[in-house]
Amino acid sequence: MTLYEYISLDIDARANELWANGLFIQGYRDQLHSYNLYFLHGFYVEVTMDNKDMVIQHLTPFKKGRPLKIFRNPLKSKLAYYHFP
Repeated sequence: MTLYEYISLDIDARANELWANGLFIQGYRDQLHSYNLYFLHGFYVEVTMDNKDMVIQHLTPFKKGRPLKIFRNPLKSKLAYYHFP
């Protein structure tokens, strides 16, 4: 599946594809949201969830850019990071 094919899916199909085939890389959270980074079919997907209701708000696919830089610089942030080997 390409990035463009993934983008064309509705949010439920995106989530199902990600849970079935995605590789969890790293996550962080602030007071309102949790952000999880996955690798899927040669691109990344950032999952944004509401901490209170644990509901997915966004599934953002990308290949490079600002979202990836946030995950690469955990020490420059005061956010809580977690990583599962």
